[in-house]
Amino acid sequence: MALRQAFGDSIFDPSQEVQRSQLAVLVFGSDERARQNRQTLEQIVHPVIRADIRRQLQEARDRGQVQAVLLDAPILLESGWKELCDAVVFIDTPLARRQQWTAAGRGWTPEELTRREASQWSIARKRSESDFIVDNSGDVDRAVAQLEKYVRDLVSTGSSAPSDLSPAHSNHPEGT
Repeated sequence: MALRQAFGDSIFDPSQEVQRSQLAVLVFGSDERARQNRQTLEQIVHPVIRADIRRQLQEARDRGQVQAVLLDAPILLESGWKELCDAVVFIDTPLARRQQWTAAGRGWTPEELTRREASQWSIARKRSESDFIVDNSGDVDRAVAQLEKYVRDLVSTGSSAPSDLSPAHSNHPEGT
C-alpha cells in the first residue's frame, strides 16, 4: 500500500485502518516537511478520489433520473476537480461557525481548524473561483433556500449563472 510506504506503520491502527488523526499530524502544518508530506498524500489519494467522482457521476448519468449531483469537497478547487463540475458553489461560513461545527463534528480545536485551513486556498480565492456564493452567516434554513434556488435555476436553465442572479456575488453580504 502506497500510504504505508510513504508514511510508515504509525498511521495505521491495529486493524490496519488509517488513523486519520495520526496522518493529519504529518500533513497539516506550515513547515516544509508537512507541505512535502501533504503533497505526497495528495499524489496518492487525489487520482483515486478523482476516478471515484468520475465513476459516481457516470453512474448518475446512466440512471437518467438524476437532475443534479452535489459534491461536498472542501478542496475541490485546489485539487483541480472543478472541471468535473457544471458549477461551483461556495458556502461562505464565518470562522466562529466553522469552529463550532468542526469541534462538535470532528473534535477539532480552533487551532486544528486553522492548521488545516492554512493548507487550503484562502477564503477570498475560493469565493473568486466559484460560480455562486451562499451566505451561511445567519439562519441555516436561509442558506439552504439559497442553495436550493440556485440548483433549481441551474437545472432549469443549464447555465451556471441563472438569469436573475449574477454569478459569485448574489448572496454574499459583502457583495464580493
